[in-house]
Amino acid sequence: PLGKGGFAMVYAVHETRTGKTYACKVVSKSSLAKERARKKMQTEIRIHRAVDCAHVVKFVRCFDDDANVYIIMELCSNKTLSDVVKTRGKLTEDEAAPYLREVVAAGHHLHAMKVIHRDLKLGNLFLTQRGWEEVTNAEFGPGKDPTLGVFHGDALDESCSRDSRLKIGDFGLACALEHGVRRKTICGTPNYIAPEVLEGSKGMGHSYEVDTWSFGVILYTLLFGSPPFQTKEIKQTYKRIRAGDYSFPPDVVVEESTKELIRAALHPEP
Repeated sequence: PLGKGGFAMVYAVHETRTGKTYACKVVSKSSLAKERARKKMQTEIRIHRAVDCAHVVKFVRCFDDDANVYIIMELCSNKTLSDVVKTRGKLTEDEAAPYLREVVAAGHHLHAMKVIHRDLKLGNLFLTQRGWEEVTNAEFGPGKDPTLGVFHGDALDESCSRDSRLKIGDFGLACALEHGVRRKTICGTPNYIAPEVLEGSKGMGHSYEVDTWSFGVILYTLLFGSPPFQTKEIKQTYKRIRAGDYSFPPDVVVEESTKELIRAALHPEP
């Protein structure tokens, strides 16, 4: 298997008719016994199928049998931005910038569709094969391979890079928003959750800003090697998130404008 999570497994599958290889997410129907779980699965499929963006893992098709639901998607490199940090450690601003630009481009596309992802994190940002080759290329390093696409001007959609380095995947927590509606479900990955999400039904709800918060956590993690609010205990992590309790390590040199960008993304008021 390429990966697993919850009640799903992801495999590389080969289509003999075309000779193409895909990623296949297999979800056990035993995990879909409850109506809420079935609706969540249907929402994931409906949203992912509708997205057509160079920086989002492409949905191909889905089908089911008596035991499972199968979602066929394009196959990336089986490496994520999490592997980049593990392989390279902290990245420089020049190295991190191309990745963040593509994440923001994908987020811009989703928000224009009135969709929020709600689980943007290093582990859900899948590198393309060319993106992984760039990471492991000692001559160039991340963001330095001149044969890969770059961003120009104000382009912030699928047209801005023909050869993307990464693609957003896993739409299991994504939701579509109606005008003026704010969601109150507590969901996401602890280190990346925005404070308004933690308020749940007691708060004012959350919207597109939760993805912007995740952009800030992603950029901080790329530059400093670990998430800004990370602790050994989830409750303590949540306490730090609510308090906006993070700092910039003094031993890592980062431009003040970059710090301001992170501060803006991690502003406690959405």
